[in-house]
Amino acid sequence: MTTRRPGAKRLPRLALLTNPNARRMRRPWVRAALTAQAQGLPAVTTTCAADVPGALSTLLDEAGADTLAIAGGDGTLHHVVNALLRRPQRPLPTLVPLCGGTLNIVARTVGSRHDPARTLSRLRTFVRAKAALPPPRTVPLLAVETEDRAPVAGFVFGSETLYHAIELYGRFGSGYVGLARFLTELARGAAIGSALWEREGWKLGPHGTALRVDGHTYPTYTAVVASTVDLSLAVWAIRAIRRAPGATGCHAKVVLEQDPRALVAQVPGLMSERSVPGVRDHLEARALDLEGPFTLDGELFATRPAGGRPRARLRVTILPEVLRLVGAR
Repeated sequence: MTTRRPGAKRLPRLALLTNPNARRMRRPWVRAALTAQAQGLPAVTTTCAADVPGALSTLLDEAGADTLAIAGGDGTLHHVVNALLRRPQRPLPTLVPLCGGTLNIVARTVGSRHDPARTLSRLRTFVRAKAALPPPRTVPLLAVETEDRAPVAGFVFGSETLYHAIELYGRFGSGYVGLARFLTELARGAAIGSALWEREGWKLGPHGTALRVDGHTYPTYTAVVASTVDLSLAVWAIRAIRRAPGATGCHAKVVLEQDPRALVAQVPGLMSERSVPGVRDHLEARALDLEGPFTLDGELFATRPAGGRPRARLRVTILPEVLRLVGAR
């Protein structure tokens, strides 16, 4: 057994988890390039969320990895994080999110904008040179507790209006092309009417419920998004939410505008950091109390309220665990 000399630099033990169903990973040439770069690394391919716990056991327990590259999108990372939190083993590994999905919000927070193979190649160059990886960014996690399911963790939370918006957006195709089609149709419907607007416009809210952010109560609101990572909807766009490294809470952006047509007109402003009328920002929120279905990291969570109420109660808090995320430009 080889022992490490006192004071010697400990090199990261890198492994790879791949989700071939993530949007960018569906392209054969992307998977082939990543496979070529991963030669010699412990690697597991997962095809569904149920595969993730076994993959983590293989890579972390059997192969002894302490740094996990994840070739998937925000949804893949979401399932990995929740599976890690259910494991009794600690500490949590360092995570390297590769841009293998649709929006890749978490990966871009740590500066990864390139294809997965290029990022993995860059990281392996550090390891082969017996150098430390780029400094990790510590990121807190949100925990969403509901009355009908076990708590779930993630980075980006959206309330009922965002739940419906993501559901509608999926009908127009994935990626930025689908997003552009969705926003164009939404704007057209708000301006001149459309079958979609007549049928689905109510989903933009408000939904007649209250929101509490820390000590402040909004008796009515239209939407809230809370994020522990930078949030933007285009690779080179100005971020809608920018998180300072080392921040310990979440940025909660509350939309108060109640006219759906005015809300659609505000979308460009909501996708930037500039001040927008009818929007309130809580820069270091610690707890949100609200109701309804929700989205977390782009995953949709329908809730089942108890006692005949129309919407289930939710509580969003900050977990004590923090993640170490590494990117590579």
